[in-house]
Amino acid sequence: MPKHGTTKPQTVNYHRVPRNLWRKGKRHLPHGPKGRRHGRPRVANHAVLNGIWYVLWTGCQWKAVHRDWFGVSSSVLHERCQTRQQQGIWEQVFRALVRFYGRERHIRWKWQAVELGYCIGLVDPVSVMTNTYGTGKLSDEALSKLVRQVFPLSPGGIIDDLKLRQPVYCPTAAYGHFGRKEFAWERVDAIDEMRAKAQKGLAEDDAGAAMSIPHTSRKFAGEAMIESVRVIQERKKQGLHPSGPIPDGGIICYDAALWQWICDLPGRVACDGWLKGAHLLQHANRWILAMKSAGWGAPTAVMTLEELIASGITKFVSLGAAGALQESLKIGDIVVCERAIRDEGTSSHYLPDAKFACVCPELTAVLCTAMKNRGIPFRVGTSWTNDAPYRETIEELRLYRAGGIATVEMEAAALFAVGAFRRVSLTSIFAISDRLSEGGWIQG
Repeated sequence: MPKHGTTKPQTVNYHRVPRNLWRKGKRHLPHGPKGRRHGRPRVANHAVLNGIWYVLWTGCQWKAVHRDWFGVSSSVLHERCQTRQQQGIWEQVFRALVRFYGRERHIRWKWQAVELGYCIGLVDPVSVMTNTYGTGKLSDEALSKLVRQVFPLSPGGIIDDLKLRQPVYCPTAAYGHFGRKEFAWERVDAIDEMRAKAQKGLAEDDAGAAMSIPHTSRKFAGEAMIESVRVIQERKKQGLHPSGPIPDGGIICYDAALWQWICDLPGRVACDGWLKGAHLLQHANRWILAMKSAGWGAPTAVMTLEELIASGITKFVSLGAAGALQESLKIGDIVVCERAIRDEGTSSHYLPDAKFACVCPELTAVLCTAMKNRGIPFRVGTSWTNDAPYRETIEELRLYRAGGIATVEMEAAALFAVGAFRRVSLTSIFAISDRLSEGGWIQG
């Protein structure tokens, strides 16, 4: 009869380190000293790793592992496991395997965390939050909704679904829990139901259900694939870096007549490099860059602003033309914009959903003071930024006119959003170039 505890369990044969993992990880394990040594022979790393793997996989006690099973005593297994943990060996092996299998695309990275919030006296959770850390195909909000639909989240529902009133003490006391289908909490049978509901939801979206902009909830915390700073660095490598000083401020102009007026100012200095066509203006021993936007509309304006910010400029005045919505505004009047209605798409990729985007109040106050000191009449008002000029309707005109909105243009809200996102100072001033009324469009 064999001694008690020496009979090798059948699980020993298949709870061993897989060969592919051993081949990739063995070079990160420490080797023993070379040459002759006295005392007991050194135990092979493979045998030690098999023993540790078995204990961690099955959940058995260290002392339950007999020497004959792996050729290693339980005390050596425990000592090696603790020592190499303290030396950081296991972390090195883990990171090496992750790098290799990730590089070979054998690992599909899908991370997800689900948090449930409960309140005393309420059966259902008051909060279900899902976070896929940017790896999900659905939005976090859609996944949270699916969790509520598929899983019973009340305390009684959880108890019944996981069969917690039917204790399984003996089976759970050994060999671990992971992947064992006899335990209700290890089953993944809800995947098909969630996938079916998700596909149904996507089909409804494709059929015309409303979607927010942007489509991903973590848009504003994500890292951009193309950064304006990198674009400027590439231009430097190509020899396109301007030779002049870094300006203290910038003026971005969108109107051809206003730009011609700037070009006729005395003392201007022409820029070179990628700023060719722009001018440097000197005021109070400071240089101000004046640049004409390459076109109209929020996307073009934002690209120009992003590149100027990446060049080191932190204060901007947007100088352009706008259409008047109020009858009191005449052609040629000047309006200093205090905020803009976000009725274009670009600003939604910089700031969370809101009705308005606002200017820098300090810079706007400086601009208003300077215009008052020079006796220039102006009006402060709110603008409606719309990047679809051929879809401005009479209904919208009535709505915004009744709300006191002064002007309509195509860039302001997006520029204000970029200024807030990049933390630079920006204000905007318009010259009235045309008027919109229910009777028609009056050009200046």
